[in-house]
Amino acid sequence: MPEKNRPTAAGRIIYLMGASGAGKDSLIDYALAHSGPETNFTVARRYLTRAGSEAGRHDKPVSSREFSRLERSGLLAMAWKSYNCSYGIGREIDSCLARGRDVIINGSRRYLAAARERYPELVAVLVKTAPHRRRLRLESRRRDKPRELAARLACEDSRFELPATEASHFHIISNDGPLDQAGERFIALLKRG
Repeated sequence: MPEKNRPTAAGRIIYLMGASGAGKDSLIDYALAHSGPETNFTVARRYLTRAGSEAGRHDKPVSSREFSRLERSGLLAMAWKSYNCSYGIGREIDSCLARGRDVIINGSRRYLAAARERYPELVAVLVKTAPHRRRLRLESRRRDKPRELAARLACEDSRFELPATEASHFHIISNDGPLDQAGERFIALLKRG
């Protein structure tokens, strides 16, 4: 679990969301590489039931059986399903928070309400990217067949449109330009004021 360090009073959950291909992992990697001592964070390892070659850089692929064992044993602080995969965040995040570290989570929009219920001080960050850029990124991954990709893009485009009444509850980062622009905005969120 990568970390940046500086002691602080109490940790926060930085709950990163965005449609597939929005660049969430790229923003996390940018923050790890470019943030200074004024940030204090850990990137949560995300357990998921997807093949290792298709997992993200901060993911730990596990079998469905192992995932069920983690869940039954109470070792997951968060767990959800999306696109026929199970995703989970380990309970070790609670000790990070208790030590004053912020915890970045690559989360799910559908799970946000449950995450907020458990962690009321959660900071919700929505990464937005133009559909044509997302399509190019997803095509380069070669995970989905063309018909599945089209359905996924259509579904996610509608799911990540925020009603005006919700927009004030999110920090929104546009990731359409150079990565350093979005990356610096993300780092600014990680700094304590």
